[in-house]
Amino acid sequence: MVLKTLSLSVYSLCKRCTWNRTSRFDSTIKGSLDKLSLRLEYICRSGFSGTLFSTLYYQHSMEDTWSTLPVSRTEVEISTVLSCGQSFRWKQLETDSSTWIGVFANKVWILKQTDTEILYKVYHGMEKDNDKDKVNEEKFRHLLYNYFQLEVSLESLYKDWSTRDERFANLTVQDYRGIRMLNQDCVENLFSFICSSNNNIARISQMVEKLCLYYGDKIADVEGKTYYDFPAVEKLIGDKVEKKLREEKFGYRAGYIAKTAATIVDNGGVKWLENLRNVGYEEARKQLQTLSGIGRKVADCICLMSLGYSQVIPIDTHMHQIAKQYLPHLSKLKTLTDKSYSEIADYFQTLHGEYAGWAHSVLFASTLRHLKKEVVIEKKETSSVDQTSNANLDLPCKTTKNKKHPRLGTVIDTSTMKAKDRRNNSSECTDINQVKKRKR
Repeated sequence: MVLKTLSLSVYSLCKRCTWNRTSRFDSTIKGSLDKLSLRLEYICRSGFSGTLFSTLYYQHSMEDTWSTLPVSRTEVEISTVLSCGQSFRWKQLETDSSTWIGVFANKVWILKQTDTEILYKVYHGMEKDNDKDKVNEEKFRHLLYNYFQLEVSLESLYKDWSTRDERFANLTVQDYRGIRMLNQDCVENLFSFICSSNNNIARISQMVEKLCLYYGDKIADVEGKTYYDFPAVEKLIGDKVEKKLREEKFGYRAGYIAKTAATIVDNGGVKWLENLRNVGYEEARKQLQTLSGIGRKVADCICLMSLGYSQVIPIDTHMHQIAKQYLPHLSKLKTLTDKSYSEIADYFQTLHGEYAGWAHSVLFASTLRHLKKEVVIEKKETSSVDQTSNANLDLPCKTTKNKKHPRLGTVIDTSTMKAKDRRNNSSECTDINQVKKRKR
């Protein structure tokens, strides 16, 4: 058994070497490795039971097969969309920063992009059925197409927004190219944004990964890492779950997660949540706000990102600042109120139409790019500002190493926090200004 296992390992290594066209091995060594790999393949096929070998062999086959989805960068720029804080399960490969790996639809995906197409690989840890290869290929392409909502033409939307809003007409291609909303699973989206309260992208991503690690089902081993699906709602219920999550530094969010999971199950489970797509935006938001840890802003994020309400605009302090350019009287308000929240949302929904939520994400992202340019200038002048990270497209905002920059700090949503949680949350707060206030 040990010999067979070793044979499979050497076989895998040989295949990796011989399949790599950029390898520095000369043709003689490659030829020898090819012969050795074929011999080991025969040994492995002869000695292994079908399930184990076919699973591993399928994954190795997938590693060297890129499938394609034709689409231009003007319609989707994956480097922006996957890093802007809509989903928290995407990362760049350490070996190739232009390639992304993440999880959706119960599968592990590796994506990279050219000017004319998205290249992708799919891993799901199951046996390969040769009779269904073509069927699976079409299925995967359809999943990816729907995930990026490519049925919506950004080019048409940009033209429409430019006629409605002169600020859009003044944006350059770099400001808005390929920024679109993902079509996410509503369960994962909901619990991810419960984790977003008073948080930054890096910590939210860590929390989401912990939820998957402790309570999700294994999908596959890819690039030396094990990937897990997002857990079923039922697995997030109970005192043990809350205790475990508090041990893992979820703070007050641990209680929100356990209570919300229980409420969703009591309301009818995932079907109840998915049915919110059919009840209209106002009712959907109202129902979401009955769940622990979900205020108006988070409810709007869920409605926009996973329930199909494309007109919804989540309002945070950054969007509040953008709105002041359109509604100057808002400059008199130092903080965002429920009244001003509604006023801003209504204004932009009227201005930008059915896809106002998509339009606001473009404005927000373009503004943050300008802010990043300002930070670079400040760094040259003072030599005291570190390089900033990409900011979140929506909420919450991604933190930066330059914590002194007041406009790029963490957005803190305290609308669903209890007074005790606010007082005891200083260790979790990543906004340097908030920390300084507490120290005083």
